[in-house]
Amino acid sequence: MNLPLVTLDPKAVAAAIKDAPNQTDGVLALYRMIYPQWDDIEQVGTDPEDTVTYAANHVHHRQTWPACNKTTWKNICRLFTDRGTQGNVMPGGPWMNSGFTTDDTLPDWKVRPAPFKLKTPCPSTPPSPSPGSPSH
Repeated sequence: MNLPLVTLDPKAVAAAIKDAPNQTDGVLALYRMIYPQWDDIEQVGTDPEDTVTYAANHVHHRQTWPACNKTTWKNICRLFTDRGTQGNVMPGGPWMNSGFTTDDTLPDWKVRPAPFKLKTPCPSTPPSPSPGSPSH
């Protein structure tokens, strides 16, 4: 899965982090910027086409993350740490744990999205009872 680069607007990033009720929501706001279909995504970072076999019959999908260069990463991290402490959450902690990885081949404020898996759609109507089955 090769996704096009996404350009982040530094002012929009700063506003999203500042306006988020907490740091985790700030990280989610950044993911929404690079994945417009965020609500339809089940998992980010797993590419079913990129697998590694560690042992017989054990296949592992490589984990990847969205990537930006170190300058962009540090600027975003500074925005989180500038928020200060919130409860028992370390300033910048959610960004360091769940933010982007770095790739210095990328230009400033460009993000390479990671592969993702879409949610499996749920049927819109429940199945009809089979004939002769008790109905409730």
